[in-house]
Parts: sequence; structure tokens; C-alpha cells
Amino acid sequence: YELNQDAKVGIELIDIYGRTVAVIVDKEQLSGKHSVTWESKQDGLLLAPGIYFLKLNIAGKPDEIYKLLKTYNRQ
Repeated sequence: YELNQDAKVGIELIDIYGRTVAVIVDKEQLSGKHSVTWESKQDGLLLAPGIYFLKLNIAGKPDEIYKLLKTYNRQ
């Protein structure tokens, strides 16, 4: 994602029941391009396969919601 100006950014992973599974980002960030890598773990355990939603909140803008499909982990 790209910020035109410094802003508070929140990125959350939400399950199909509307529960927040993980808070990936929750901080002030400088303007510019940003990326996030997340290991699909919750409290050290691998996240179960299923449908999840990624909510991107940038202060002063409407939330953006993305649907994700988590598949089985390959060993």
C-alpha cells in the first residue's frame, strides 16, 4: 500500500464470524510505499484453512476489505 502523507495505519485479519484473528499493523507510518509479510500464525500456531478478510484502515480514508482464501500448509 502507498501513503500520500504520514498516517495511522491498521491492518487486521478477520475470520468469517467477524472476529479479529490477528492485528498485523497498528501504528503511525511515514508517507511512501509499504509492504507487510505475515507468517499466517496465531499465538505460534498455524492458522486454519478457510476464508478470511483483510481490513486495511488508513486514517482519514474509508476502510478497504479484501477476501482471502487460506489453503492447507504444505510440509
